[in-house]
Amino acid sequence: MQNDVNLWAEKGEIEKIHKDGSWIAVIAFRVKDLPAAMKQGLYWSQDNVDLSGCCFYDDLQSMPPQSQDWGLRLQDWGLRLQDYGFTHARRFQLIDLAENPQWKGTLFVFSRGIKPLCRFRIQNISVGNILVTKNLTETACGHPRRDRSSEYSALAISVGVTSSIFVGVRIIYKVFFCHDKRLGYDDWAILMAFLVNVPSITINVHGLAAYGLGRDIWTLSPDDIITFIEFFLIDEVLYLAMVSLVKLSLSLFYLRIFPGTTIRRLLWATAFFNVAFGIAFVTTAIFQCTPISYTWTQYIDHSLPGHCIDRNVWGWSNGALSIALDAWMILIPLSQVPRLKLHWKQKVGVAIMFFMGTL
Repeated sequence: MQNDVNLWAEKGEIEKIHKDGSWIAVIAFRVKDLPAAMKQGLYWSQDNVDLSGCCFYDDLQSMPPQSQDWGLRLQDWGLRLQDYGFTHARRFQLIDLAENPQWKGTLFVFSRGIKPLCRFRIQNISVGNILVTKNLTETACGHPRRDRSSEYSALAISVGVTSSIFVGVRIIYKVFFCHDKRLGYDDWAILMAFLVNVPSITINVHGLAAYGLGRDIWTLSPDDIITFIEFFLIDEVLYLAMVSLVKLSLSLFYLRIFPGTTIRRLLWATAFFNVAFGIAFVTTAIFQCTPISYTWTQYIDHSLPGHCIDRNVWGWSNGALSIALDAWMILIPLSQVPRLKLHWKQKVGVAIMFFMGTL
């Protein structure tokens, strides 16, 4: 048992939890065999530990079955601490149950703060049970519930209305005031992006914000979490499609104003790449998990069959390609500025216009 604790500590896991040096005691052991752990694996300093600022939810019957079992063991072990010289070690708080799933056991961290850190970790427990337990303990301890969903809704609505005004002005000008009074391919692309944006705004307000965005996740019910992830997946797909359409619109706009053969070939290639980029990431977003329902069910019951792609790699790939594509689409018009028969000050103005327009 002692070797397990030492190996775990040598990996730097303990240091990641608290780095200001205010340690009084660190106690780590495996709870698979509680009495044996008490005899073999305890790890502490000689200072007395005051846990009076920490709280533990006493109504274990209200907790999910798995949490209740571990909670009883934790409470039992806490009372035994008195045998080792810890005179204020009767109450604990269950928090961050899934923070370290590969560590099957318990870790307690006590600091010199007014409210000591008390951490209980366990393997193979569903997120739904974790959140129920977290909700009970946070409520019992009187911790505030944060809610910024209204701010998010206001931001989503204001950005949506602003973008709608700009698109509306553009379309109205092209149809009623432009000399040929018709929409170009770039206008149709931006109009399609606008049509995609409308349901996205609705989902942001009545889907994401209504079902948990901006609130502490432990305040949400498992059903709300599932609904939130379903809306999030839909909004993710809409966002990827909208970004691709905006980039496509810009490529088509450049095709209308740059007549050179070489530049037009580059722009057509860029336009086709934008389409392929959008199709690829929209498709992978939809089928990121197999089956698709595993995208949301995995967060409530990890025993259900299914698997997902590495979404960190997927997200970073999308971000990197999108930034590279944006940079490329800024460089294309800027490469044509030196050829313009204008004063250098006017060229600077044109370059700034293209740069800001692309952004």
